[in-house]
Amino acid sequence: MSEQLDPWESKFKSKLDGFRKDFHLSDEKVNSFLDELNEEKPTTSNKSYKTYLALAASFLAILSAMFAVYKSKDVSVLSGDLVAKQEVLLPDGSRVLLRQSSSLEYNSWSWMLNRNVSLQGEAYFEVSKGSSFKVESTVGNTTVLGTTFNILANKSTYEVKCFEGKVRVEINSASYVLDPGKSVVSRLGQVQESNFDTSEISW
Repeated sequence: MSEQLDPWESKFKSKLDGFRKDFHLSDEKVNSFLDELNEEKPTTSNKSYKTYLALAASFLAILSAMFAVYKSKDVSVLSGDLVAKQEVLLPDGSRVLLRQSSSLEYNSWSWMLNRNVSLQGEAYFEVSKGSSFKVESTVGNTTVLGTTFNILANKSTYEVKCFEGKVRVEINSASYVLDPGKSVVSRLGQVQESNFDTSEISW
């Protein structure tokens, strides 16, 4: 016959089960964690043990809430042809100009730890200096530290133009480093590097 859990232990196990589902933990890991707690259970102070369980349950609840926020993403979308461009300010002060019918997706909660955005369409980026900044798309990825560049990303084309600083572009497992005035474009599987005039944006 299994050992009967007291109300405090039952509440803690319930919180832990929810935490397990959020982070995809196996039953074996959860049971192992509970066994370790039982081994450390004080024999002289049941009150202290219950206090510990209450604090641990609260901590797990906070982590679960933070994880739920972490999974949410902010999405900025501009559809239609009525507006030529839309300005988006990212949490670190980086500036993005989205062209019509383009979309930008990023996670605001974890931004300072993970400056990643997902782009569909075309955008001009002015990236503030800081940790690595990565633009992802279905065709290629571009990584920078702090610079100015333009990206066109759709189903058939991936084009990156570097205006300031330096960017690294990854297309089909190949890597290209661009200096100002350099560009790389992939169309239908064909990749070509070229020069361009940095004095103005093409759109």
